[in-house]
Amino acid sequence: MTLAMCCHITFPANDRRGIIELRQVSSVEVSSSIQDVCQSATITLPRNIPAFLNSELKQLIRRGDEVSISLGYDGDLRVVEFSGLATRVGADVPVMIECKDRLWKVLQEPFHKAYKNAWIPELLEDLVGGKLLYEAIDARVGPLRVVKGKKGDVFKALKDEFGLVTYLKGDTVFCGVLFDANARTATYALERNVKSSDLVYRTADEVSLKVTATSIKKDGSKIEAVVGDPEGETRTLNYYGITSKEELEKIAKVDLEKFKFDGYEGGLKGFGLPVCQHGDKVQLTSSDHPERDGLYLAESVTVSFGPDGFQRDIKLAQQWTA
Repeated sequence: MTLAMCCHITFPANDRRGIIELRQVSSVEVSSSIQDVCQSATITLPRNIPAFLNSELKQLIRRGDEVSISLGYDGDLRVVEFSGLATRVGADVPVMIECKDRLWKVLQEPFHKAYKNAWIPELLEDLVGGKLLYEAIDARVGPLRVVKGKKGDVFKALKDEFGLVTYLKGDTVFCGVLFDANARTATYALERNVKSSDLVYRTADEVSLKVTATSIKKDGSKIEAVVGDPEGETRTLNYYGITSKEELEKIAKVDLEKFKFDGYEGGLKGFGLPVCQHGDKVQLTSSDHPERDGLYLAESVTVSFGPDGFQRDIKLAQQWTA
């Protein structure tokens, strides 16, 4: 059975123009990752779109205009693949419209504040409260000062200095929280609905890891411990409020074992369905090796919609442990 691809791209009405709706594109690509503060999309338009025949595109769609992208099959467009803002409208042909999610606008806002002992939930309230929902790790990271900066500088510091990834999914900003309790589950039967993959199944005893663990104390100072195989693959773990190296080593050794499991590493290419987005659960099943079935975290998803079809390129992060 062949399914017909379909799309619906909407630029809501604003004070310059009415709503613009597109149902024909050359291609769409949506890139999302729990490692990226902003998710992005690129819309490539064909020539002679009726909506633009009597007006220049750059006058109709400008930087900062809202955009929503829905993709599907056979007229079923129930899933919004991307919601955000246009950040650049290309002048060349074919026309490419680059977009970022709604957190992008927040990142541009000025920010000037000092914290004696920054508490992450309070910090998120100051950054996105009233604009977006948020889920933040309950941790303090010590003194934090931003002088005549932007909110984007704060999110960068959270990741670079404190190891706290921040990303937007739906209406919620997650900070230091990898596992979304309300995440959907996308099920992939490896012999049935996977186009290709570079998945490698590894047993726990094959995994060699070295973990560098850092704890940020309440006064902002840090302690560090290294555990595991000195020659192993390096991982970095961040903790908050642990005050002794001995305690840090003990906790890091326990967490190290969570990364040593029987399971898959790598990624896979699937079709447009099932729907899978960054931060979702990925259930892998196999009729040939049912003992290898498992649940994983989708670290990143790249959605491609165009001449080569409708597909999702999914990278797995680790087993789902929440």
